[in-house]
Amino acid sequence: MRVITIHKHIFDESDIEKLSSYGIDITFCQENELLLKIESDEIAYLIGGIELNKLSFCELPHIRVIQLITSGYEYIDVKSLKDANIKLTNATDIYSIPISEWVVSQILIYYKNAYYFYNNHKQSVWLSDYRLNELHSKSILVFGTGSIGKEIVRRLDAFGCVVDGVNTTGKIVESFRRCYSLSESVEVIGDYEILIFCLPSTEKTKYFLNIETLRQISRESLVINVGRGDLINEEDLMKFLDEENTIHFILDVAQNEPLPSDHPFWSSKNLFISPHNSFASINNKKRLRQLVIENVLRFISKKKLVNEVDLDDE
Repeated sequence: MRVITIHKHIFDESDIEKLSSYGIDITFCQENELLLKIESDEIAYLIGGIELNKLSFCELPHIRVIQLITSGYEYIDVKSLKDANIKLTNATDIYSIPISEWVVSQILIYYKNAYYFYNNHKQSVWLSDYRLNELHSKSILVFGTGSIGKEIVRRLDAFGCVVDGVNTTGKIVESFRRCYSLSESVEVIGDYEILIFCLPSTEKTKYFLNIETLRQISRESLVINVGRGDLINEEDLMKFLDEENTIHFILDVAQNEPLPSDHPFWSSKNLFISPHNSFASINNKKRLRQLVIENVLRFISKKKLVNEVDLDDE
């Protein structure tokens, strides 16, 4: 079997030797060579990311598995995979820990007014602020009850927070006090002090935060988005910020990235945006290597793959 990828950083020499002992050949290539490397009679296990959106999988019947190095897979034609009987797995668990830590860090930075003290420090100014908020006992609604959502809950539990969840159907998920469907959440969104979005991009989630939904959010709330940029109708958000200045938004994603330097997000008073960086960690490479190697070995042993996407649900 041949494993094909343009991502050389995934494997080291010991990994290549280990897989070779199982009769698995690792082929590295440039992006423009990808199709040439795939066109063979050998069973192929393909590892990649956004570059795979250029492939027509129905024309590549010898591919058996697509292993993504990303958690999202909205750029993949899922129907063509299903038609070609190709398995799809993603890397959702790889980034859940750093994203959840980033979320908690941003809440604390905001509640403890960290930028105020940092700026005072830079100017050698000794000034106190006794109006600091605390995370303890806050009511929080997490949109997305998968791997990232669960890791967020695990950390918020240590602060004594009350955490509910939102998913497609409202099914109960362990760790969450209760769960709502996405449609039900609009009715309760105003009951929470913190809203955290870690949703994938789907037809149902696109522009979920529009002017009508935004106006349901409770005043003084904190809204965080580490999911996908198209969750938010950006024009509606700018209009909303003009009329409401007590709700604070922390975004790690935008609809179009990189965000242009003249985008109004940069100068918005009650909004902070970072460059889609919440997933970053020095440990990601190690976790990704472990996942890929385990899944390759599971495949040749005819075992269920880790993070396999149920294409029938898509």
